[in-house]
Amino acid sequence: MTTCTTAQRCDTDTRTSSKHPTGFRLSVDVLESANAFTILADLPGASKDTVDVEFDQGELSIRASAPDRIPGGAAVIADEYAVGDYERVFRLGDGIDTDAIHAALENGVLTVTLPKALGDSGRRIEIHEAN
Repeated sequence: MTTCTTAQRCDTDTRTSSKHPTGFRLSVDVLESANAFTILADLPGASKDTVDVEFDQGELSIRASAPDRIPGGAAVIADEYAVGDYERVFRLGDGIDTDAIHAALENGVLTVTLPKALGDSGRRIEIHEAN
Protein backbone atom coordinates (compact mmCIF):
# COMPACT_ATOMS: atom_id res chain seq x y z
CA MET A 1 0.00 0.00 0.00
CA THR A 2 1.22 3.47 -0.76
CA THR A 3 -0.08 6.56 1.01
CA CYS A 4 0.00 10.03 -0.59
CA THR A 5 -0.86 13.20 1.32
CA THR A 6 0.20 16.78 0.99
CA ALA A 7 1.82 16.58 4.40
CA GLN A 8 4.27 13.82 3.48
CA ARG A 9 5.89 12.09 0.55
CA CYS A 10 4.27 8.97 -0.87
CA ASP A 11 5.37 6.07 1.30
CA THR A 12 5.77 2.84 -0.65
CA ASP A 13 5.96 -0.66 0.69
CA THR A 14 6.82 -3.84 -1.19
CA ARG A 15 4.03 -6.17 -0.12
CA THR A 16 2.22 -8.10 -2.83
CA SER A 17 -1.43 -7.31 -3.24
CA SER A 18 -3.81 -9.66 -1.46
CA LYS A 19 -6.31 -9.25 -4.29
CA HIS A 20 -3.90 -10.63 -6.92
CA PRO A 21 -1.29 -12.67 -5.00
CA THR A 22 -0.03 -14.33 -8.20
CA GLY A 23 0.18 -11.09 -10.17
CA PHE A 24 3.03 -8.64 -10.51
CA ARG A 25 3.57 -5.58 -8.35
CA LEU A 26 3.25 -2.57 -10.65
CA SER A 27 6.35 -0.38 -10.39
CA VAL A 28 5.64 3.34 -10.44
CA ASP A 29 7.26 6.74 -10.12
CA VAL A 30 5.37 9.23 -7.95
CA LEU A 31 6.02 12.93 -8.52
CA GLU A 32 4.83 15.95 -6.58
CA SER A 33 4.32 19.46 -7.94
CA ALA A 34 2.74 22.47 -6.30
CA ASN A 35 -0.72 21.48 -7.55
CA ALA A 36 -0.76 17.69 -7.85
CA PHE A 37 0.78 14.29 -7.34
CA THR A 38 1.46 12.35 -10.54
CA ILE A 39 1.80 8.59 -10.78
CA LEU A 40 3.70 7.23 -13.80
CA ALA A 41 3.49 3.50 -14.55
CA ASP A 42 5.14 1.67 -17.45
CA LEU A 43 2.66 -0.78 -18.98
CA PRO A 44 4.26 -2.19 -22.14
CA GLY A 45 1.72 -3.84 -24.39
CA ALA A 46 -1.25 -2.61 -22.37
CA SER A 47 -4.16 -0.81 -23.99
CA LYS A 48 -7.02 1.28 -22.64
CA ASP A 49 -9.12 -1.91 -22.64
CA THR A 50 -6.65 -3.84 -20.42
CA VAL A 51 -6.04 -1.11 -17.82
CA ASP A 52 -8.43 -0.32 -14.97
CA VAL A 53 -8.09 2.66 -12.61
CA GLU A 54 -10.61 2.92 -9.78
CA PHE A 55 -11.10 5.08 -6.71
CA ASP A 56 -13.13 3.62 -3.85
CA GLN A 57 -13.20 4.31 -0.10
CA GLY A 58 -9.98 6.31 -0.07
CA GLU A 59 -8.00 3.87 -2.24
CA LEU A 60 -6.81 4.34 -5.81
CA SER A 61 -6.35 0.96 -7.53
CA ILE A 62 -4.47 0.45 -10.78
CA ARG A 63 -4.80 -2.92 -12.51
CA ALA A 64 -3.51 -3.97 -15.90
CA SER A 65 -2.97 -7.10 -17.96
CA ALA A 66 -0.01 -7.74 -20.22
CA PRO A 67 -1.03 -9.78 -23.25
CA ASP A 68 0.79 -12.94 -24.28
CA ARG A 69 3.33 -12.02 -26.98
CA ILE A 70 4.19 -15.51 -28.18
CA PRO A 71 2.42 -16.52 -31.40
CA GLY A 72 0.82 -19.95 -31.49
CA GLY A 73 3.17 -22.73 -32.58
CA ALA A 74 6.34 -20.80 -31.68
CA ALA A 75 8.94 -22.47 -29.45
CA VAL A 76 10.25 -20.38 -26.55
CA ILE A 77 14.06 -20.30 -26.51
CA ALA A 78 14.48 -17.76 -23.70
CA ASP A 79 11.70 -16.52 -21.44
CA GLU A 80 12.71 -13.27 -19.65
CA TYR A 81 9.52 -11.26 -20.12
CA ALA A 82 6.61 -12.48 -18.00
CA VAL A 83 3.00 -11.81 -18.86
CA GLY A 84 0.14 -11.53 -16.43
CA ASP A 85 -1.72 -9.10 -14.25
CA TYR A 86 -0.24 -6.03 -12.58
CA GLU A 87 -1.77 -4.31 -9.58
CA ARG A 88 -0.98 -1.45 -7.22
CA VAL A 89 -3.14 0.22 -4.57
CA PHE A 90 -2.58 3.70 -3.13
CA ARG A 91 -4.34 5.07 -0.04
CA LEU A 92 -5.09 8.73 -0.69
CA GLY A 93 -4.98 11.28 2.08
CA ASP A 94 -7.41 14.11 2.67
CA GLY A 95 -5.29 16.53 0.64
CA ILE A 96 -6.36 15.05 -2.72
CA ASP A 97 -9.26 16.33 -4.84
CA THR A 98 -10.65 12.87 -5.61
CA ASP A 99 -13.33 14.23 -7.96
CA ALA A 100 -10.63 15.59 -10.30
CA ILE A 101 -8.41 12.50 -10.63
CA HIS A 102 -7.41 12.02 -14.27
CA ALA A 103 -5.74 9.08 -16.06
CA ALA A 104 -4.22 8.84 -19.55
CA LEU A 105 -2.38 6.04 -21.35
CA GLU A 106 0.10 6.97 -24.06
CA ASN A 107 2.84 4.83 -25.62
CA GLY A 108 2.62 2.24 -22.83
CA VAL A 109 2.91 4.79 -20.00
CA LEU A 110 -0.05 5.35 -17.68
CA THR A 111 -0.16 8.83 -16.14
CA VAL A 112 -2.54 9.33 -13.22
CA THR A 113 -2.88 12.92 -12.01
CA LEU A 114 -4.05 13.48 -8.44
CA PRO A 115 -4.81 17.19 -8.01
CA LYS A 116 -4.28 18.61 -4.54
CA ALA A 117 -7.44 19.81 -2.84
CA LEU A 118 -7.90 23.55 -2.66
CA GLY A 119 -8.18 24.82 0.84
CA ASP A 120 -6.39 26.72 3.49
CA SER A 121 -2.76 26.72 2.47
CA GLY A 122 -1.81 28.39 5.72
CA ARG A 123 -0.77 31.95 6.24
CA ARG A 124 1.27 34.06 8.58
CA ILE A 125 -0.75 35.83 11.28
CA GLU A 126 0.38 39.36 11.94
CA ILE A 127 0.81 40.30 15.59
CA HIS A 128 -0.62 43.72 16.55
CA GLU A 129 0.08 45.87 19.58
CA ALA A 130 -2.52 45.42 22.30
CA ASN A 131 -4.60 48.53 23.06
